[in-house]
Order: sequence, then structure tokens, then C-alpha cells
Amino acid sequence: MSALAGAFARDGAPIERTVLDVMTDELQRLGPDGATSLASDDVVLVHRPFHTCDPAVHAAETLQRHTALVTWDGRLDNSAELQALLDPASAGDQAGDPDAPAAIVLAIYARFGTAGFDRLVGDFSFALWDGAQRRIVLGCDPLGRRLLHYRVTPRCVYWASTARAIQRACRLGPEPDEEFVADFLMSHRSRSGPWKGTTLLPPGHVLVASRHRVDVERYWRPDPRRSIVYRTDAEYEEHFRVLFAEAVRCRLRSTQPVFCELSGGIDSSSVACMAARAGGSRPDLPRPRTVSYIYEQSATSDESRYIADVERFIGAPGLHIGEEECPLLDMLPDGFVPDHPTGQLLFLRRQNRVAREMQAHGGARVLLTGLGGDELFYSEPPPALPLADLLRQGRLGALQRACRQWAAHSQRSFARTFWRGAVAPFWPRLQFRLTHRTRGLTPWLAPAFARRQHLHERRFGMSDDVGFRLPTASQQYKYLRSKMRPAVLDICSSERYIEARHPYLDRRLLEFALAIPADQKIRPGEERSVVRRGLRGVMPPSVCARKDKCGPDEAIYRAIGREGPYIEALFRDPLTAAYGFVDPQALRRSLQLARHGRATAGANMLLKVIALEMWLAASHGSEKGGETDESLRTAGNRGARRRERFDARMR
Repeated sequence: MSALAGAFARDGAPIERTVLDVMTDELQRLGPDGATSLASDDVVLVHRPFHTCDPAVHAAETLQRHTALVTWDGRLDNSAELQALLDPASAGDQAGDPDAPAAIVLAIYARFGTAGFDRLVGDFSFALWDGAQRRIVLGCDPLGRRLLHYRVTPRCVYWASTARAIQRACRLGPEPDEEFVADFLMSHRSRSGPWKGTTLLPPGHVLVASRHRVDVERYWRPDPRRSIVYRTDAEYEEHFRVLFAEAVRCRLRSTQPVFCELSGGIDSSSVACMAARAGGSRPDLPRPRTVSYIYEQSATSDESRYIADVERFIGAPGLHIGEEECPLLDMLPDGFVPDHPTGQLLFLRRQNRVAREMQAHGGARVLLTGLGGDELFYSEPPPALPLADLLRQGRLGALQRACRQWAAHSQRSFARTFWRGAVAPFWPRLQFRLTHRTRGLTPWLAPAFARRQHLHERRFGMSDDVGFRLPTASQQYKYLRSKMRPAVLDICSSERYIEARHPYLDRRLLEFALAIPADQKIRPGEERSVVRRGLRGVMPPSVCARKDKCGPDEAIYRAIGREGPYIEALFRDPLTAAYGFVDPQALRRSLQLARHGRATAGANMLLKVIALEMWLAASHGSEKGGETDESLRTAGNRGARRRERFDARMR
């Protein structure tokens, strides 16, 4: 992968060199392996590679041809198919060659225009200068895995892989964007950047900017009319297995070792097992090493049994990082400013431990995860959700039979099952109230902020902006839009950048999941049905059959209680209150309850507001030259001394 930046002078004036220098320096963490600049008249494109393959591969990520310039960040998974489309005569010579993404992007654009980008499969972003039409084209992949932020002014268009690069280069200051904060707290993918004046290019979109106009156009959307219908379960299982194996194989591509998160759940276990199978059968693919986070002090968060089952199944012990070894809620290092708030800031110490282990293990840079599987194949579906599809399709006989099966399974009446499963999904707010016990907003959110940003509306989730006819596909697509957020998908480490790859967020797998019948994903007593059936023999039987999954809530509450002095110092004069996001008194009450294992808002919301405050404090500290509040430093030093004593015992 790589990092991108650049500027286009819309007014034709020379681009200020210091702006590009600041952006280039800021992106060094994401692209530590050099820097290349392409320039033509009033545009400059910057490329900083992050080598996960042979350097020759990354050399093909920049292109200067006639009046066109291209910089590419990412992975192109269907290059052979595209080469055959563009030049059938030479397809045999180039088939399987992934090394020329910039040239392929330019050829696709020359032949099909921006609409042709829907043919690209992979995780990517790019910048393309069309010298003939004198316009810049910025694009990102359909699932938004490779970020591209931008800022448009009357004089210039700036872009970069991180919003912080633009914020610093344009001297925007540390003020957060209020809409971004609202989306972060309500688990929406935001179009706003973290800081005021920055914008995030939406997934599946391109920005086309010329001297006189700027347009953001959508080039990809899932087809709501697509339907995959087979005669037998085995055909669905085989189709899923082939797509999933390919999604894992593409993301294993690396000349260095690859690590894989293993939590013991179905999603991470399936990725780890499929990756081990691929790495064991193909010499060109690395066999990954698993890494697991063990909550030995928190019984309700412990997944050690299933982790051990997977390790025995693949025949390789993994790295275990314990709760005591890397406690949650570590103070951020001085000078480290995250690109955006993320709940992973609470797990920073263990992510840094992973980064060090990966560096020691052959300089590994890629980490596979199981993120996305929950949403793709429904880990926690609303009750009897497939009934709504049958009602929409007018299949009344099948609806009646299915309703009886679901009623027997849930031990509810036929009428109640029909109401909750078949009728409620057509009214999303009604279904939300039926499936969520808490109806109101978190009590510590500031009322004025909630009104300005319509938080009551946002809590119902993201919308279906495509128009799926079947309720299950519509709801699933909304879940997926919510999951595709940088705060969830990007690994946060202060010591070294880690490239996270998510096989379940493969476009081909997503399109398959949205097109198959609901009863292939959800059956009475069996969510993720096609995954469980399709991966029999690939995963341990105990994991395939499991019905529950432990979350980290107990460990988070334990950490809040243990790090009480740091939390109190962090929220003594909170920036989240200064910006009008929270009611500080109500928030402190919730944090106090959490210290005793209780929280009115739940662990997830508290995690978000703690992460938001940590991010704001770091951002403002960097503007002051790295100064840190003395009370925070004192609280952090106490925790550091405690952890040093533990490290000494381990040695």
C-alpha cells in the first residue's frame, strides 16, 4: 500500500511548495519507504510507498504518460480480467500480473471515463491528472477501504490519505467538525473529515475538479435487482467457499510474513483457517501467524477455549497478548496525534505490542482481520427477519410455514412472530424500538448538540441509499454502510503503521451476500448459515457450531475502574464539553458508574467518548507544541510505573 497527497491550482498560480512539503512529511508514517512527486504545470501528485510486496510492484503505482499523471494506493485484485478487456491480444502474456495498477486505471479511464472505475476490484484510492481536459480525478474503492480526504478552495484542491496532512498543511487548527463527531458517536460513516475544512471522499465515488467546477460522482453501487438462485444448498455453499477463499488469497499477497487476528469467533477463525490452508498449499503465499488478545482477568470476555481449538486445528500456536501484559486505557504517547478518534485508542498498548512483534517477525506489515462478517451474514439478526422477504414476494404459503417454524423456535405465538418478523421490518423505526431496549439518547449527550445534529434521527442507523426491494438486503446494506468506518477498520498504533486487510469486506463477497435468499444466511437457531455450512472441514467443529460470542465489556469496565485517576484527570475540564458535545456532570456520573461495572450508556458509548476526548486532547496538545496537561501526565506516569513493574516480573 501507499499514501497519496497533492494539490491542483485551480487559478493557475504556482503551488506553494511548503504546503506539499508538510503533507509529504505528515504521510511519512503511512509511507516510510521514500517519496515520489509528479508535476505538470499547475498540479503536483505525491506518492509515498509502504512496501508489502517487491519494490518493483510499488514502482508501478506511479505513472507519467504524455499529459496524464497517476498515483495509486492499494491493491488491484482483477488485473488479469482488466488486461484481457483492454488488450485481448496481450492478455495471455500479462495474465495474473498485478504490477501495473496505475497503467490499468489510466487505460480504463481513457476508454470508459469515470464510469469505468466500477470494473476495478480491490482496496484502493488514486489521483489521476487528465492533462488534455485539465482536470484532476480522485477516486476510492467501493467499500472505502483506502481513504482519501480533500479540501476545495476557490484557488486550489488539496488531497491526502489522512485529514491531518491537509489540516496541518493548510493550517486549519484543531477544531473538530461537528457533523463528523455526531457520525462517530452514532456509528455512521461520515462524509466530513475529522477537522473543519476537510472532507472524506465517500466509498465508490470520484471527485472531478477543473478550474471552474468541482463534482463528486458515484461510479459504483450494489445492484438491488441482482438475485442469485440455486437449486440446492450445496451450490450456495460452494459459491461462498470459492469467493471467500479468493478474498483471503488476495489479501495474503505480501513478500513479508503476514499476521492474522484470532478472537475465537466465527469470522476471525474462518479467516485464520482459510489463510493457513492457502499458505500451506501455495508456495507464493505466506502462512500467517495468529495473534489473540486474552482477557484472563475478565471471565465474561475470555475466548481462550475457542482460540486454542483453532490453533490446534491449523497446527500452529499463535501470539497471545494478555490483559495484564497490555492493559487497556493507556495514556497516549507525547506527540502522537491519531488521524481520527477511534475506540482502538483504548487498546493502543496492545496494538503497539503487535507492531513490535510483527517487526521482529521478519518485518511483517500486514494484519488480516475478521471484521465485516457479522454484518455480511447476520450474526445478530432481528427476530424472524426472513419472513419480511416472503411477505414482500407474496409467497404466502411459504410465509405461513416459515412463521410456524420461527414461532416454534422462539417459543412465541404465531401472531407475535408474524408481527415482529414479517411486518416490523417495513417500518425501520418500529423495528428499532422492538429490538432495542433503550429508546432514548445517551443521557450525557448535550441537548443542544443533539438537536443541531439530529441525533435522534441518526440513532436509527444509516439509510439504504440504493433502494433494495427485499427488507433483509436493505437492512444488511445499512449495517454494512455503518461498519465501513475508519474508526472501526483502521488499526491504530503509535509505534509503527500496520496495514489492516479485511477479507469479508471484499466487494465480490458483499455482492454475493446481498443477492442470495435470506434463508441461506438466517435459519431458525442458525445465523450465518451459509458460512457455517460452507466452511465445514475448514474450521474446527466447535467454532462452526458455536452460538455465542464474548465481548470485551467486562475488560473495558475493569480498565475504567483501574485507571480511575487518569480518567478523572482526562475529564476534569473536558474538551468534549468545551465544544458542546457532552454534559460534563452527567458524563462524570456515567463514568463513575462504569468504574463499578455499570454504565447507563453501555461500554460502547463510553469507549467512544473516552476516545473522542483523548483525540481532542492530543490534537490540542500538538497545537501547543506537544504540551500535556500535568494532571494527565501524573496519572499516566502512575500507570507507566505499574506496567514497568509488571514488565520486570515478566523478564
